[in-house]
Amino acid sequence: MSTQVQSANSLDSDRRGSIAFAFPADASPASTPTRAACLWILAGLWTAIFFSSLFAPPLFDDADAAHAQVAKHIAQTGDWVTFYIDGVRYLEKAPLPYWIVALDYRLFGDNVFATHLPEALGIFALAGLAWVWARRAYGERAAFYAALGILTCVGAFLFTRIFIPEVLLTLFTALALYFAINFPVSLASQRLERKLG
Repeated sequence: MSTQVQSANSLDSDRRGSIAFAFPADASPASTPTRAACLWILAGLWTAIFFSSLFAPPLFDDADAAHAQVAKHIAQTGDWVTFYIDGVRYLEKAPLPYWIVALDYRLFGDNVFATHLPEALGIFALAGLAWVWARRAYGERAAFYAALGILTCVGAFLFTRIFIPEVLLTLFTALALYFAINFPVSLASQRLERKLG
C-alpha cells in the first residue's frame, strides 16, 4: 500500500515539475514580457503569417473558386438572397461568408486579397478572443500562449488559404460559447449582490 502512495506522490511531483518548467513560479517580473510586448509579438506574427499571405495562392478550381463566384455574383448584381454560380442557383451554404466577401469585393475589387481577407481577420479575432478568455481564466501568461497557439496553428493557416467558412464558423462558435459561459455568471452574481446588498 505504501508503495502505491509513494508512486502517486512521485507522479504528482513529476507533474508539478513539468508544470513548473512550463510556467516557472519564481519568474521575476523583469523576465516576464509586458502586455504591450506580447501584443506586439502577436500582431507581428499575424502580419508575417496571415497578412503577408493574403495575396497568394490564387483561387483554386474547386470549392475555392466556386464560393468566390457566389460572392462575385452578389457584389455585381446586388442580389443578397439567392446565390448563383454560372447562372445556376446555389443554395447549399450559409450566406454570411458570401456576404462578407461580397462587401470586400465592393471595397477592394474581386481579387485574391479581398477573398482571403475575412478569414485572416477571423483568425486575428479568434486569437484576440483566446487572449481575453485565457486572461480572464488564468492570467496574462496563459493569454499570450493561447493567442500564440491560435496564430501558429498549422490547421488555421491551411484553412485560410482557401475560401471555406470554417474559420468564421469557429470564431462565431467560440464567441457564442464565451458569452454563454461568462454572461450568465455575471448576471447571477449581480442578482446575488442585489439580494445581499
